[in-house]
Amino acid sequence: MLIQQKLKQMKLSSGQEAVAVFLLQKRCRIADYTIRQIAQETYTSNATIVRLAKKLGYDGFDDFKDDFLKEVKYLNTHFSQINADIPFGAQDNDTQTASKIGLLFKEAVDDTLSLLHLDSLQKAVQLLKAGKEIHFIGEPDICLLGKLFQMDMYRLGRYVHIWECPGDGKFFPSVIHSGDCVIMVSYSGKINEFPIRPNILRKKGISVISITSMGESDLSRTSDVTLFLATRETEGQKIKGYSSQASMKLLLDILYSCYFRLDYDNNMSSKKPD
Repeated sequence: MLIQQKLKQMKLSSGQEAVAVFLLQKRCRIADYTIRQIAQETYTSNATIVRLAKKLGYDGFDDFKDDFLKEVKYLNTHFSQINADIPFGAQDNDTQTASKIGLLFKEAVDDTLSLLHLDSLQKAVQLLKAGKEIHFIGEPDICLLGKLFQMDMYRLGRYVHIWECPGDGKFFPSVIHSGDCVIMVSYSGKINEFPIRPNILRKKGISVISITSMGESDLSRTSDVTLFLATRETEGQKIKGYSSQASMKLLLDILYSCYFRLDYDNNMSSKKPD
């Protein structure tokens, strides 16, 4: 979830609320402010601002400020006038609706590629290669996309176990072992959505690749590597995950393609026809 969404939705003290309003109003101009200046402008204290940063998952204000400014830059340079939550209106005809959905998909692709870091992608591919077994964990709708990835990887001789949450958690201790690789997918990045936490998996020698929305989250913070989704949607307001699902599908296709390329000639010669 975006920092700005958290600032609007979290329960804050009156002092923290004043700081949040100030940040949301100033946005990129926060770059010119020190923590002391923000405290003076909001009639609060340095300690109040630090507590707000920690409530958002940061160790201090400087780390929070860096991520906040990165997020503002992302929002300013990648968002269009199309509402990702409700991309069309009652007044739109079929042609206009189709055009808006198509444009939203194109922008989701651009957003996803802009957030994709080469070192993270390379690490994720190597973790997949090194994994004794590959597991995919997500909500039922996300697992539908996981099954497409499963079929692709099967053609390369790798089976991907799909685990839906909630429901399949009771099986994890007996089927996920040291040396395995787990892909955990969640738009919100809340680890309480999963029946098992990534930090527990990592302590058992299991590598974790997370796919989640931009911004600091428990999931990204406790994974070995994170690939970020186009982050346009608001939880509880969207009529469908148009942008997030397009972004997830793209990232999974990229992972498959990069994995395919690791042994390109053999995979080309042995690939089963569709």
